[in-house]
Amino acid sequence: MSEAITKREFLKLMGVSGAMALSAGALSFSAMGGISLPPGIDTADQDKYGIIILADGLRLDLFLEMLKAGKLPNIKDHLVDRGTMAECVSVLPSTTGPAHLSFLTGTFPGRNDVPGIRWMDRVSRICRNYCSGLEGVLIGKDHVLKTKTIFEVLSAEKTAAIYEFVNKGATHIVRPNVKEAWWMRQAEWERFDEKAADLVEECYDRHLPRFTFVWMPGVDHLSHFEGPMSEKVQGALVNVDKQIGRIANVLEKHGIYDKTLIGLVSDHGLRDTNVNLNLSGNLKLCGLMVKPEGDSEGDWKNIHRYNAVVAVSGNAFAHVYLCDDEGRLEKEISIHDWFWEPKIEHRHPLHGYRWTKPVNYNSIRKFPIGNKKNVDLIEAILDHRGFKLIFTPEKWGRYLIFSSSGQSAIDWEPSVGYKYSIVQGDDPLGYADFPDTAVIMDGEFHTGDEWLKAGNASAHPDALTQICQIFKSKRCGDMIVLATSGYDLMNEAHIGSHGGIEREEILTPAVLAGPGIVKKRLECVRTVDIFPTYLRFFGINPAPLEIDGRILDIFA
Repeated sequence: MSEAITKREFLKLMGVSGAMALSAGALSFSAMGGISLPPGIDTADQDKYGIIILADGLRLDLFLEMLKAGKLPNIKDHLVDRGTMAECVSVLPSTTGPAHLSFLTGTFPGRNDVPGIRWMDRVSRICRNYCSGLEGVLIGKDHVLKTKTIFEVLSAEKTAAIYEFVNKGATHIVRPNVKEAWWMRQAEWERFDEKAADLVEECYDRHLPRFTFVWMPGVDHLSHFEGPMSEKVQGALVNVDKQIGRIANVLEKHGIYDKTLIGLVSDHGLRDTNVNLNLSGNLKLCGLMVKPEGDSEGDWKNIHRYNAVVAVSGNAFAHVYLCDDEGRLEKEISIHDWFWEPKIEHRHPLHGYRWTKPVNYNSIRKFPIGNKKNVDLIEAILDHRGFKLIFTPEKWGRYLIFSSSGQSAIDWEPSVGYKYSIVQGDDPLGYADFPDTAVIMDGEFHTGDEWLKAGNASAHPDALTQICQIFKSKRCGDMIVLATSGYDLMNEAHIGSHGGIEREEILTPAVLAGPGIVKKRLECVRTVDIFPTYLRFFGINPAPLEIDGRILDIFA
């Protein structure tokens, strides 16, 4: 790996830029409908504590394999043998940032409005890229105000966010400093995770927080550049196990080990990558003018030059935003444009793309590229190897799924559930050929939980809920493109990628242990379920609070 700090590395240290500057100076549940927790107390049980350790990028199968082999003794002793182990489905996109919000707010990206590492918003006129410069620290402001973090819910208590960039409301925030940034530069990720445990000890010595969230990025970074199942990644997980043992000792030192709900979770897995593609380049070959990936992300003023924006997350997922509204528009000229006439405001006609509204499905299938020519963008993309699936709305409540060999549709009604059907050719998700899901492809609506259970062992767990939820965000693309296994959508020299709905990237482990937690194993769990489960442990029912998760059945 190059010694230069890449955009990918910067993403995983969203707090680094701000830190460096400072250093230099059981409820009912219906997927997609959400739940509203009833009124109740708003302070935590004073004899209970909570901590969540997020091991970024930890694949479920790798975790289970190493646990069975006896290579994770601290996780076994302090978590697995004392509590509940769950196989979780993450979110779409399955990537750091949006997937962290699921734990900290109990909401899907479609509800909290952070639909990726990169996204565009026609309403607020923002193009965001958390990998670039200071924009990484903005994620805490970008999710909608009514989506409360667990730190905000516990506002009456001391709380801590160790390295976690989604930290709105935390009373004690630790961001990486210059020294840790140097470790990042040298790819010494194990030291980063060790320092996180050091900071937990320091924090508890000074503050003894009611709740703590700790981010350990080592497994993910090494997975991207060494491979998701490599020896170095396994070594990083052994190191995480060691740090969990140290954190358990800290809790014992302060006499709260038996009063603390300890959680080990992960935001996503990764899959092997052999070929790095360039989705933006493919769209340019189709005749589109695509906004450069490295262009100023927060700068909207040049958007009229382009009719397409590609926003990649995890490198296996991409939003594609389109504009077919071309013509004359008025542009206000400020003093920054005409500095020699600072007191005069000008307006002049400008030819370009207006970007005021999303395109419709018919335009995507017959997209104007100039000279009275049109291109079917779905066919044009899928004609190239490496592009597996495309999702797009046909209308509100109906979402189409395309592969190179077939097309299917999801019909969604919030109070009823989902209906899945084949439109033509092969089933892009493979549900028609999978026995448990084929049974409920009966032309009727079934709940999100029914589809989750039926598709839990399939190649694309919880796909219907995840595809529909992401399109709830006003910042979602007009199309979503997923890469085929073995490929990703940007050339960043990755040999491990994520972001989509393949099993390897969307299934993650979660282990919860503490007072009143039963020893059991759960399947068909979502990462959004961790948030309300912790609130239930604390005895809190905030109101009003709309979330997508449910309280897990883990309490004695």
